[in-house]
Parts: sequence; C-alpha cells; structure tokens
Amino acid sequence: MDQTIYVGMSGPVRKTYTALDDERTMAQEIDRVITTCVQSRLPVYIYVPTDVVAIPLDAFRLATPLDLAVRNKNRAIEDLVVKKILQCIKDSKRPAILVDVLADRHGGKDLVRKLVDLTHFPTYGTCLSKGVIEENSPYFNGIYSGKVSFPGIREAVETSDLVLNIGPLLSDSNTGGFTRNISEDRLVSGRITQAYIWQRIGRFLKPNDIVFVECGTAGFGMEDVTLPSNTSFHTQIFFSSIGFSVGAAFGAAIAARELNSPGRVILIVGDGSLQMTVQEISSFIRYGFKNICIFVINNDGYSIERAIHGQHQGYNDINVLWDYQRMLEFFGANSTTEIKGQSVRCTDIETVDKVYEILMDKLDYPWRLSKQLELSSGHSPETKPKL
Repeated sequence: MDQTIYVGMSGPVRKTYTALDDERTMAQEIDRVITTCVQSRLPVYIYVPTDVVAIPLDAFRLATPLDLAVRNKNRAIEDLVVKKILQCIKDSKRPAILVDVLADRHGGKDLVRKLVDLTHFPTYGTCLSKGVIEENSPYFNGIYSGKVSFPGIREAVETSDLVLNIGPLLSDSNTGGFTRNISEDRLVSGRITQAYIWQRIGRFLKPNDIVFVECGTAGFGMEDVTLPSNTSFHTQIFFSSIGFSVGAAFGAAIAARELNSPGRVILIVGDGSLQMTVQEISSFIRYGFKNICIFVINNDGYSIERAIHGQHQGYNDINVLWDYQRMLEFFGANSTTEIKGQSVRCTDIETVDKVYEILMDKLDYPWRLSKQLELSSGHSPETKPKL
C-alpha cells in the first residue's frame, strides 16, 4: 500500500509537511516543520515510516532552542492599519471589543488583555474564546453569540459604533447559528436542572483551573459561567467530537504536572460522551494524578442529540446501568494507589462539596441549545413532535 496517500490527503489543510526518509536531514526537517506549525498556527504533517522510528540521531540540535518568534514581514502595511484603527477609535463614541478564539491561537492573549486594560472599552467574548479575557475584569460584559446571547448583550454589541473584532472564527456554533436575542428563562427548584447547575459549577472553579468541557449540553451550559482569574477553558464544539474532552484532559494533566501548574484539571463530561473514551480515566490513575475533578452529567444518554432529532428514539439511548460511583475503583484507585477514589452521586448539589455524578432529566436542555435549534430548525426541542 502506498502510505504517501495520506500526505496527499492532508494537502488542502496543511501549511507544510515532511517525509522522514533521509537520515541525514530527519532532525532538521522535524525542527523546520515544528517551527512552521508554531509560527503559522496552522496544521502540518510529518510522515514517519515505521522502519525509521528506531534510527538513532545525533542529539546536538537539542542544545539550541528553536526560534519560534513570529515576525512581521510587512511593517509598512501594519503601520497603515494601526493608524486607521486609531483614527476609528478617536472618531467613535460607543466602542467595544469583541475577542474571539484566534486571538489566543495566534499567541495574542496577553496583548489583548493589555488592550482591554488600556482602553477600558466594554469587552465581550465568544463561546470559543472563553478564558482569553479575564472574566472578573470590570470591562468584561459577557459572551456575544448573536441571538444566542443574554438579553442586552446582543443589543450592546450591535449598537456600538465601533467593534474591534480580534481573532474572529465565524463558525455556526460560535455565532449562534450565524445569527449573531433571547430572554433567559431560569428555573430554580429542588432538582438539579440545566438552568441551575452551571452557575453552581462556576462557584466551584478556582483561579488557574484547567477546564475541559464536553461539546454536548455541557458545552452550551458552561457559556453562562463566569470563569475565575487565569482559568484555561477548552471545548470541542467546532468539530463536535464527543469523547474528546476525556483524553484531552488527561493530556492537559500531563502538561500541568511538567509545567508545575498550580491549577486543578477539571473535566465536565456527559455520560454518553464518557462512554466513548472512558478508558482514559485509567490513565489518570496509572500516572497518579491527584489534582483532578471529574463531573459526570448523567442524563441517560445523548441529550443534545435528543434535542436535535429523536427525543424518544432508541438510538439516543445508552447503557444506563453503569455505576459511575465505582468507576475510579474499577480502574484501580484504592487505598494502595496515589490517587484515591472519591465519588459522590447527588440530585441536590447543595448537599456536597464535590460532585462527580450529577443526575438530570434527559429532556432538560440548556437554554442556549434550545434557542440555537429554534433558530436553525424553526422550533425548539420542547415543541418537537415525538418521532
């Protein structure tokens, strides 16, 4: 089989590639591709034939750090753009800053924060850029997602006479279904509901936490949470890859340990998504991570899929007999391991300090999800006929 076909498949989306087929240039090529990846913030491809994996290479290149600095190659144009922006700011009366995820992806988070502190402009984020701006800043006003926004947020952004939109990523899930207004309907009751749980989880978070949120109902619910200072927030709503958060949180735990990060790794995942990649829980225990908290949203299956299509169809059901209270023990967490199993099952979150399994109704949806479906399909999940 011609393995190089995968190189060709990556062509439309990659910035560069290399095939490690020459022992004399392998190390140099790896450095080149990694440098291009970091500087461009674009995908790259390294083809590694199986018969070269064990070839020893001289390690002398490791003594010199890679030059990963991003340099402006057209300063004259940049100066003109900056002058134009400054003039627009001077002429505006109601300016605003809208920060999106590509500001972070291109290494501009610190610069954007300085801009906000310098200008004092009302500042907004998107669902993908949560955590880029300090959400306890006096200038941060909330998340702008078109009609899928808190009342007042959309009006405030869209009536500004100047919007500095930094790092935009205009995908459907990041723009309220390409709408870029709805009043929030909050429900407070004895049961744990979508309208209640997310602000409660928000109070559980601490500065420097590293938060991974599954792209199901949790992804929509967490948009309403105000993050503490220096919180790192990650979700996969761009590709909607369910199960991604579990393995990604494990990778983050490894990185946090290596970097001596002071924050906890927080995983918020639904029961359906967890069953896709649950084996990575074993990896947390194998490596003895202690500063981890896992929230399992147990709503009897794929609630986000029920909202989209097939509320009562069997294909949105899963095996609900899993005992998540014994999950850590099953994977080896016990009195002889570094990580101790600590599990709580609850229907009333106020009775516990830590929550691992949260029981909610399978047809209870975050208001943002209901609104986005209403905009895209013409009706909300609650009014859809049984299939």
